[in-house]
Amino acid sequence: MKKLIAVALITMAILAPIFANGAKEETSGETVFTVASSCDYPPLEYIDDNGNMVGYEIDLLNEIAKVTGVKFEIYNVAFDGIIAGIQGGQYDIGASGFTVTEDRAQVVNFTEPDGAFTLSIVTQIGTEGLVDEKSLIGKKVGVQIGTTCQFACEEAGLTVSAYDEAPSAILDLANGNIDAVVIDNVVANDFVFNNESYAKVLKISGSFSNEDIMAIAVSKKKPEALKVINEGLKVLKENGKMEELKAKYNFYF
Repeated sequence: MKKLIAVALITMAILAPIFANGAKEETSGETVFTVASSCDYPPLEYIDDNGNMVGYEIDLLNEIAKVTGVKFEIYNVAFDGIIAGIQGGQYDIGASGFTVTEDRAQVVNFTEPDGAFTLSIVTQIGTEGLVDEKSLIGKKVGVQIGTTCQFACEEAGLTVSAYDEAPSAILDLANGNIDAVVIDNVVANDFVFNNESYAKVLKISGSFSNEDIMAIAVSKKKPEALKVINEGLKVLKENGKMEELKAKYNFYF
């Protein structure tokens, strides 16, 4: 993934007192839900050249807002703090390419799936043989902290270097400081095929033997948010808008 411009993260410490009560009703009577998203993960969530939060899931939420009449206030925060922020009441929702896992499902609710992906292995062009989990044993592998990429690598017994943001791992790989990066395939495709600089240096050399389901995380204290998002997703699937957004962001595997 690329980090298109430097973004100052809004910390939970600042947001906590502001959004301690989660969803609220504006003076217009509009229901508003707060959303945490780590916008360093294109094409799912990222910052464009104009400083706007964009991406597949960002657009998805905007479309859900149109068909349901609610409003989403989206904040750019560090990925590894999103689930804790939802638990603590700072945010109602987390939209950040979340893989549905049993551990996460114990502390948050998940919407109906909004995508799926595998884990890709990214290496420098010229590197050979790093094609699956076993071939990465003994290698230095970069991952984003708190992601299922990290969990999968650790379960496979790999030595990982955990980064706050995926772009930092990719940059370290391009500079030759690590041997590989394990990352969601749709994001790997964005780095390797859509970034001119990295396309000359990096390649997708293999993948893990997995298929992960992606969904939006919702506070267990906000069943109304879960309901409205699922209703919106149903409409977007039926009217073809979800497939349109997947095509727009090349979100296929």
